[in-house]
Amino acid sequence: MKRICYVLVAASLLLNACSEPIEFDPGQVEPYAVLLSRPMNDSTVCVHLSYSRFFLDNREPEAVSDALVTLDVNGVASVGAYDAGAYFGYGAYTFTSKPQPGDILKVTASIPGYDRTVKATTSIPPAANVEILDYVIDTSGRQTNDGDYYYYGDNFYYKIRFKVKSHSNDEFYCVSIKHADTRRVGMNWVWDTTNWIRTYFSMNDPLVNSQNVEDVIEGYDGTFYGDEAFFSSELFQNGEHEFSVVVEEWPDYGNGLDYAHFPLLLEVRTLSRELYRYEQTADNATYDFFDGLFSEPVQVICNIEGGIGIFGGSCRKRFSLPEPRYEGFPHDDYYFYKKGRK
Repeated sequence: MKRICYVLVAASLLLNACSEPIEFDPGQVEPYAVLLSRPMNDSTVCVHLSYSRFFLDNREPEAVSDALVTLDVNGVASVGAYDAGAYFGYGAYTFTSKPQPGDILKVTASIPGYDRTVKATTSIPPAANVEILDYVIDTSGRQTNDGDYYYYGDNFYYKIRFKVKSHSNDEFYCVSIKHADTRRVGMNWVWDTTNWIRTYFSMNDPLVNSQNVEDVIEGYDGTFYGDEAFFSSELFQNGEHEFSVVVEEWPDYGNGLDYAHFPLLLEVRTLSRELYRYEQTADNATYDFFDGLFSEPVQVICNIEGGIGIFGGSCRKRFSLPEPRYEGFPHDDYYFYKKGRK
């Protein structure tokens, strides 16, 4: 069952959701149970529980540590153990189950003193079907002046072309690009391919671009720039769509590493419908808050019965890139992608 939640500030994105639309009432301070969990294939499941709070209350939410939390995977149930250090240090109930594509997951939480049972259901979708078409590195570097910002040479640009093939027009994706971390071994720096870091990239594609009237007025060119791109297969032609992403990197020449062989990989997650809608609406709510505190409340989609939050599955798959080609290709400085600034 779909839940729609109205939020007023970014700090309450994960806390102010509901089973019915809630109009803002300054006198209503009764807290809701909040359940947050994003099960992913081949990873142990953790479930964070807390209570919602008044949106002007800037205290950190406190985790609920005395609940009975049960996870059912394809009919096999297990009870979670509370770990105060889990869920980025906020505390969560952990399970040994590592779900796989096709698994159906159900979570149930009974909280002492809370008169409702908190529960939700999700599934782990099939892995993405992706074909890497091309990988090009432009090492030319350049100096540009776009009115306000100056860029000097030695920038590296990495372009990846890939095709996503869907099984239906009802599949949901999140794309990210990751680069290897660096670590020091003796007197030298090396690429650490055991630790991959999400990096920012650009996509000029109507399936992922999000551009509103204010962007047009202020001169944005409409190109997506971020570290995660969300899209669905609804508008794929013949069940597939080709994408092109560009990564810009300013090398740290002090470490002596060769950025013409910068270790990159493509990560594509398929998302359950509820997680996709949640990520979309939560992202819009964050944007609206920073764009204007007194803008209209934004609806955030949640799927928790007896409380608020999200229980949404995903399936992650990483794709190694082929040996690159080296040639120049058109690109812009995407970090500042406003045009016409004087």
